[in-house]
Amino acid sequence: KGIRLEMELSEIPFIYGDESSLQQVFLNLSLNAIDAFDSKEGQIDRRITYRTRLEETGVSVEVEDNGSGIPDAIREKIFDPFFTTKTEGKGSGLGLVITEAILHHHHAKITLNDAEGEGTRFTILFPAQLTQD
Repeated sequence: KGIRLEMELSEIPFIYGDESSLQQVFLNLSLNAIDAFDSKEGQIDRRITYRTRLEETGVSVEVEDNGSGIPDAIREKIFDPFFTTKTEGKGSGLGLVITEAILHHHHAKITLNDAEGEGTRFTILFPAQLTQD
């Protein structure tokens, strides 16, 4: 689909958790980013950027795309079960619900930081107690 993946990874401590569950988190966020490009017609520069950063309170991981962004009107619904903007048969509306539940289990928080039409950035903060130097 002509999407460029960029990695801006800083040195961070290990995050302890269930590997396959955390893979599901990043798969869900990545698939949503890919779908966002489909709704932004004519876009040539398609980019998903993954960033890690050591914060005072833990480790942050960002997943950012330069797709269509999330419209203001639905921003508060994106973590609701079965809410989807995809056409029938294309999505269940459970990706972000599952993502949030997995992160909750890991004592991590996910936040949305975006501006409609300018892409989407999700930031995940894993608390310091789940990391070890």
